Amino acid sequence: MIRAKGRPRQRPQKLGAMNKTETSFAAHLQHLQLAGKIEAWGFEPFRLRLGDDWKSSYTPDFMVQLNSGELVLVEVKPAKKDKRTGKWIAYWQEGAPDKFKWAKQRFPMFHFEAVRPWGSIMEESLTTKRKDSLLPNNPWVNITL
Repeated sequence: MIRAKGRPRQRPQKLGAMNKTETSFAAHLQHLQLAGKIEAWGFEPFRLRLGDDWKSSYTPDFMVQLNSGELVLVEVKPAKKDKRTGKWIAYWQEGAPDKFKWAKQRFPMFHFEAVRPWGSIMEESLTTKRKDSLLPNNPWVNITL
């Protein structure tokens, strides 16, 4: 069997299907909802049109309704360890951070948050959580862009 050099081809994710990181975050949201800390949440609730046509669009991973009624659109990214620095970072596909920033500018009526899981127990003890996160008791690391 002959293998092509370079990166292996990624399998496209099925529409409406959660990956492992999103499943873990959904379990966290379900726990928050049962504890009464959030009103409701939904997975990939809608698609936002960023341009004049649907060629440029953004679909948030989750929408969370807080008890105050505010809506938070959450982008969940997997964590990977940077080979050069040894630090845990969020993995974004090419162009995804720009779409996220563009959506934040175009739709100011929503609060946007990007999160990734803790990379390790050591990171949790060394990293301080951001105070401006709207999600209650957020054990996920907020990503700043």
